[in-house]
Formats: sequence, structure tokens, C-alpha cells
Amino acid sequence: MFTRENAEECRILMLPILLFDVAERYVTALRAWGEQSEVAVVIGSLDAAALPRNESVSMCVVGCSGREDSLPSLLRSLRKQHRGCPIVVVARTLSVDGIVRALRAGATDVIELPPSVDDLVARLAAIHAQSIDVDDPDGLAGRSACMQELRRQIRQAARTQSTVLVTGETGVGKGLVARRLHALSSRSHAPFVHVDCSSFAPTVVESELFGHERGAFTGATSQRIGRFEQANGGVLFLDEIGDLDVPLQRKLLRALQDRQFERVGGTRPLPFTARVIAATHRDLHAGVSRGEFRADLLFRLNVIHLEVPPLRERLEDIPVLVRTCIDQLSERLQIDPPHAQAAFLEQLASYWWPGNVRELMNVLERVLVRDRGGALDEESVEEILATARRHAAVMLGSPASAVRRAQAIPYPEVPSPGLAADVPSAQRASIPVERPENLDNDEVEQMRRVLLETGGNLSRAARRLGVARSTLRYRVMLLGLERLIPKD
Repeated sequence: MFTRENAEECRILMLPILLFDVAERYVTALRAWGEQSEVAVVIGSLDAAALPRNESVSMCVVGCSGREDSLPSLLRSLRKQHRGCPIVVVARTLSVDGIVRALRAGATDVIELPPSVDDLVARLAAIHAQSIDVDDPDGLAGRSACMQELRRQIRQAARTQSTVLVTGETGVGKGLVARRLHALSSRSHAPFVHVDCSSFAPTVVESELFGHERGAFTGATSQRIGRFEQANGGVLFLDEIGDLDVPLQRKLLRALQDRQFERVGGTRPLPFTARVIAATHRDLHAGVSRGEFRADLLFRLNVIHLEVPPLRERLEDIPVLVRTCIDQLSERLQIDPPHAQAAFLEQLASYWWPGNVRELMNVLERVLVRDRGGALDEESVEEILATARRHAAVMLGSPASAVRRAQAIPYPEVPSPGLAADVPSAQRASIPVERPENLDNDEVEQMRRVLLETGGNLSRAARRLGVARSTLRYRVMLLGLERLIPKD
């Protein structure tokens, strides 16, 4: 369990707050609050050329005194550099027009001075706590910039009634995103109906979705209410939509367009009033090019697009995720939550997690079931991660020799959690790695060339190479080619 006593070991639990041109008396008070909350308060520079390099921060506070004209451009620069991070303007003399322009440029809030020191600190602390949401009860924990941005997008999407497409690799938590959207929306009191499109046989999935009338087919001895009717007024979550058969995609498209449907064997149109959230781990654009997914259905679903980042792209969130998972698992196993040492967290951050957060939870559960209490150190997880690395090598399609080698050679080294933010991404991308044995030099060169020709677009490159997007992304990481992938 993470406590104040071991906060230094787990110092990345709280990302820093950047202050720009804030009066000294407020800086002193904010630093005192930061020490109590284990949040680093860092002084930044308003000079655009001297802005902090692109790393995760939890909040920016910008003091404004006579910079009204240049404030919007500064806020846009900060918003671009620190995506998802709340930006608060502290202004002494700012006109109504200036406040509106600041909010339009990306400011989360504008606080007019002079409030008392305690009032300012309390207000900033409240904004900080609301934006971080680290102990998210839905499991979307993390203080990385990409998770802050995802939570911002979820809050924004929840205010609308538009269809949402959630994409991401297996195990990243797409279902959690859908439930969070529902919980924050005006439909939170209405049903949330989860349909796993990959779990039904093609012969029954139409009946499951739309229901059927008595006598519609052999065995239909009574009327059945389908998931579309069950979800009316609430949310219909179509999980793994990419696994839906093409003929059923047409009927789904018609229901979404007409906002009505018919039960199997029925003739009377029924209204459809649910909001649709779809999710998939597949590249639907590639599916369209192969004729496996309808382009018009993709356009209909992809009104708002939320992509959940894989765990390997937010390793700084591992301490927070470990704390959340350990608390949940300890309660389920009825044991005292063990203390996770820094070496334990560093071991977890040295692995690439192809199964993402779901795999992390499985590993932690195995550790807790085996050890049942006590401190968790490096030895607690070494053997389990060694097995996971061998399995990951098999997932990459490596031959037996590569699997054997994986037992002795670790995956590409990554910085420890405490140092992750201090190593530039370009430097991390240049760390030498072992090439998968099933790729020869020509194949690696072809991958590099296609990435350059497609501008680092993984979806387009994967289609040209004839591999899954997730496979290409994984090989790019193993070969140290991340520099060819644009960050924005």
C-alpha cells in the first residue's frame, strides 16, 4: 500500500504543477500545499522558447498582469504541449473579452485577483483534484498526460448524445471507458446494456440484438425482447463491433440511421432511442479495405472517437494502477494490502505488457495469491514476468529459438518509474534492442521504408505490410523505430 512514508519511492504518483509568472506570496503558499499533498510545484518560464519540454504535468497556473494580448497564443502553446492538463489563469486586470478569449484558447478556469492566499490555494487544489481523478472508481487511473487527455475527452463526450467509437488494444479498458461515459451522461439513470458481438454465434446474434416474435424460427416458442429494446432511453454498448458479420452490419446501419428496427419475424417497426457506444481492438479502416467492415457503418459509428492508450505508452501510471489493483484484489482475497517497494515497481515497468492493464491485474493477483501479504519486492515478480516475456515472444510469432532467448534477454530496457519522465522519448527510442528472429534485414528495411512513406501512419503502414496494426506497433517498439511515428 502506498503511504506518505514511502512517497519518495513512488514520487511519480503526483505529477508536477507548473507555475508561470505567479506572485511570490501565492507561490510560497502553493509550495506548502504541495509538500503536504506530495505534489511538486515547479516554476516555469513564459518565454515560449523556454517552455518545459513535453512531459506529463498535472496542472499549469499562468499569472497574467498586462499580457492580455499575448495570453491566448501562450495558452494554445501550453495546451498543445501538455494535452489534457488543466490550465488555470490567475489574472489581476483582465477584461471580460480577455476572459472569453482565454477560455476559448484552452484555459480551464480564470481566477480574478486578489483573493486571499488560502482561497486561491483551495480553488486550485479543487481543480487539481477534479482533473487528476486518480482513484477513479471505474478503474481509469493514471496521471500520465495521455490518461488526463482521455478523461477530458470522456467528460466532453458525456455531455453529448452522439455515437462514440472506442478503440484500443485488448485489455486497455474500453469497457470501462463506455461505463464511465454512461455514468457521466444525462442517461446515467437509464439502462446500460452490454453486448459482446464476438460471443454470440452468427445464427443467434440477430435475435439477441433485435429480439424475435413467437414462431419466427424453429424453437421460437415465445416473444423475445432484444438488447435494442432493453437499452431504450439508455446506452447500448456494442463491444468488439469489428467481429460482427457483414450481413448484420447492414441491419445495424439501418437501425442507426432510421432510429427504428423490427424484431426477427416481425413487421411492426419499433423505436430505437438508446445512445450507441461501440468498441473494438481491430483496425476498422483496414477491415473496410479488406471488405470485412462496411465503410458507411464506420462513418456512422465514428462520430466521436476515443482511443485508449496501451499500458506500455504510459508506464508512469504503473504505481497508481498497482495501488488501485492491490486495494481491490486485497479486499477480494481478504488479506491486508501489501507494501509495494520501488524495486517491485521498476520490475513491472521493465515489461511491455502486451495484455495491458488486464494482464497487469492478472500478474498482481498471482503475486498476492502466492505471497498473501508482506512487502512486494523485485523477487516477488521476477519469475512471473519471465514467463510473461516468453509468452509475449510467442505472440510476436518468434520461433522456438527466440522464445528460449527471451528467457535470458529482457525486453527493451525502459527507465525506472522514478526516472521515466527524465528520459527524452528520442533517447528511449534509440535504446538498442534485440531484433525478432522471424524478421530478416530486408523485412526490417521494408518496415522502415513503409513507415517513412506513410508519414508514420500505423494503420496505412500495416495495410501495406499485410500485418495487424497492433503487431506493427509492437514490432516498431521492439526495433526502436518509435521516432518514425508522429507524437501528435
